[in-house]
Amino acid sequence: QLFEVILQDHPEQLAEVMDLVWKILEWADDPLLVHGETAPKHAFVDDLVEVMAEFAGQPGMLEDLFAVLGTPEVAPLGEFFSNFMIYKDRWDIDYNAEDPPNGPPVGPAGVELGEFLTGVDRFFPDHEDNRRQWQRMLHMIHDSKGARMCNKPDAAFNVFGISYPFGDSTYGECELLEEPDMSVFLLRVLLGEAEMVFKDPVLDLGGSIDAILEFMSGIDGFTKRPTYQAMFRLTMQNEMSEIMQQVFDPPQTTDGAFFKERHQGTIFLWEFPGFVSALNPVLRVFYDHGREDLFAGLIAVLHRHWSTAAGNTVQSDDPTVPAYGFKSGLRHYEELVARVIGTDVDQGEGDALGVFGRFFGLLQTLTVDGQRGDVVMAELIRQFLLESYNPGFAYRDGTFSRPKRDGLGVVEMVAPVWSVLHGFNGIEKQLDEHPEASAAMWAAAKELAQHFLGTEVGAFGQPAFSNPRALLLARKSLAFLRQRIAAHDNGSSLVTAMPVVQDGWGDDLYRDFRDMAAHPLFASGLSIGKVLAETPMARDNLAAFFVFLAGDERAYTAAIQSAGTGVALVSDPVLFVFGGRLAVAFYEEDGVARPAMDFFAQASARDSDDALGALLNGLALGTPDGSGDFVLGMIGDTIAEVSRQQPGNEGPLTADDFDAVLGGVSQFLGDSEFGVARMLQMVEQR
Repeated sequence: QLFEVILQDHPEQLAEVMDLVWKILEWADDPLLVHGETAPKHAFVDDLVEVMAEFAGQPGMLEDLFAVLGTPEVAPLGEFFSNFMIYKDRWDIDYNAEDPPNGPPVGPAGVELGEFLTGVDRFFPDHEDNRRQWQRMLHMIHDSKGARMCNKPDAAFNVFGISYPFGDSTYGECELLEEPDMSVFLLRVLLGEAEMVFKDPVLDLGGSIDAILEFMSGIDGFTKRPTYQAMFRLTMQNEMSEIMQQVFDPPQTTDGAFFKERHQGTIFLWEFPGFVSALNPVLRVFYDHGREDLFAGLIAVLHRHWSTAAGNTVQSDDPTVPAYGFKSGLRHYEELVARVIGTDVDQGEGDALGVFGRFFGLLQTLTVDGQRGDVVMAELIRQFLLESYNPGFAYRDGTFSRPKRDGLGVVEMVAPVWSVLHGFNGIEKQLDEHPEASAAMWAAAKELAQHFLGTEVGAFGQPAFSNPRALLLARKSLAFLRQRIAAHDNGSSLVTAMPVVQDGWGDDLYRDFRDMAAHPLFASGLSIGKVLAETPMARDNLAAFFVFLAGDERAYTAAIQSAGTGVALVSDPVLFVFGGRLAVAFYEEDGVARPAMDFFAQASARDSDDALGALLNGLALGTPDGSGDFVLGMIGDTIAEVSRQQPGNEGPLTADDFDAVLGGVSQFLGDSEFGVARMLQMVEQR
């Protein structure tokens, strides 16, 4: 219902989103934007969905994220991230300056803080000195996830000959200070919400701990509630002061490396003017819901799949050895993503944050059944992602787990998203065995989608859907589908819980469609559809027919119900077999469909009085005597009576009669000597 409202009243917003999708697909084919292929069978999507599901499972978190994406405060993030994905400049502290820890970051000579200069060499692999700023950031945040920030073993203060703790006492490891996850602590620091808790209350008598910390570190702002600038300098300090070394070791990554050695020149990018203030509304969502760990979790998934096989900053051989990653090769798409999220639309960039921000902003203004549109969208996403929203849901084989795409990991949860991914993996496997069909199938799918959801430049230079008829059909189809689901949604008839036998309305959809797709009539229907699509006259008339259906509620409902009746008839055990006899007459090759369409096209071109239209109209109308019989129906009855197994017999047609009638009609339609095919050839020759 939400999408019905959007299609009806705000199609331009949906068109803007689809326009961006088409741009992305076009740019993805540009070798200047995509420089290689990802590793075969990587599990990036599986790992990403796991984090997204955990995020969506937090009440209200999705809605809060939707709310901030459309705000002016976060708008600069698109340009920041775009530049981070293009340039590799390093920024660090000049330790030769007069006050090294507290000076501003310095970068390439002559470049001001916040400017960019040097890109990577795309012809060389992502080695340490040839990684973009974005890839280095992912690595740094990943390494902070789960890293502890503690005092060292045997720690003690010794200032001006005075030792504390007094005597020979010292602090054991983490006995004075312990932050269990550095990524969580740094996120709070960025928001100004972090506070170091010292377990020895004597140190803070009279509120003196702030002065002690600044004195010990020599870093301005390194207090019990440190600034992010102070934490950056502590983390990357070239050499700690002698007093600090008595209590702390240099900060280490989760696998035991020193930050200052592995991640030089990266953390100070966050001091670019405006970056932290643009990022903080997003970070605030994680903080307000007490799930700061999910931010680092999302970044960790990106990092593990970002490096290429040739990269030398991670290894993919042993997960128990430091610097482990999957090397899936997402790095190949950096320039594509930079184009998508860049904000300079006049230069051909996508402004993805702006596009989705405006869409989510629209959702907040809509109301469906008393709920805001953004809440409805969030609940739809949860329905798709969360196991808790799908009790009793299972895979078709009755199991509750499935392998990831790489065949190594296992997903121990069940939700519609995993069923969809499992299906795509199955399709991928089949297409891998038939590579010649893969490109054709995706090209056909893209062409079909563009026909219905293609965009063009509309009024005032804004994107608009190029096929308004498709919007009408989409609205009607959504309304009809919603009505049919509601009619069956009585608590038991939609689906049944596993592992009992499935007998709900929705349970048999897969099997019904599978059986229908395997029937010869389905193949002949595709053949007829192809012929119609390739015939301009047929396309125009079919489009007019769809417009008529979309504009007339009764006609649309009748058409859908008739189609359903047709499917039900084909599903009949008897007709399922005999329908195949009729189907072969309409195959594209050696069938009547293409000759008939060519005939009607040529006849229509010469038929200035529309005699053919009058004939067809007359066949569909009732007889003049008012009996209620239709001419076309009477012709069909006559054919049945003449062609049944024993012509002239009265009574309902038997299975053998259906076989004889359908076989005879099929033979007559395709007979090149005495049938319709021959008649069309004769007319064409004359």
